[in-house]
Amino acid sequence: MAGIKAGSLAVRLADGENDIGAAQSLRYRVFYEEMTAQPSDEMASSRRDFDRLDGYCDHLLVIDNDRAAGSDQVVGTYRLLRRSMAESHDGFYSPWEYNIDRILEQPGEILELGRSCVEGLPSSTARCMYTADGVLRRCRNARFCPLRRCSEPGWQRRS
Repeated sequence: MAGIKAGSLAVRLADGENDIGAAQSLRYRVFYEEMTAQPSDEMASSRRDFDRLDGYCDHLLVIDNDRAAGSDQVVGTYRLLRRSMAESHDGFYSPWEYNIDRILEQPGEILELGRSCVEGLPSSTARCMYTADGVLRRCRNARFCPLRRCSEPGWQRRS
């Protein structure tokens, strides 16, 4: 996926462990410091949000080039998991929380979106727009089926 640029912001896929670590650091700051999630002891000591899926997902990054180089440049992220990768590893995350059997019955490649976050309230609207544009371009380039949100038919909360 070619990078998307507008002003100081750029959107691209993570390229290696440093980029994935920067996405995990941002997720930690947003989920555990800005919001009220409770990290595991291992997450708290590393100051990263992670799980076993991170190693085989694509990580979409929104980079603010006005910031100093390093993990603080990542101001938005989305974790993308293709069906083909999920099937050859531990599966999707969503079935841990939802019944998505109707969605999984659909043929072809599908894309699970997760662990999304955007840092800070100032400028967050622009960061969200670039993050969403990056996701849509990734889907179009890889010929994924249309995206579905948790609120659409086929998604039912597990009881």
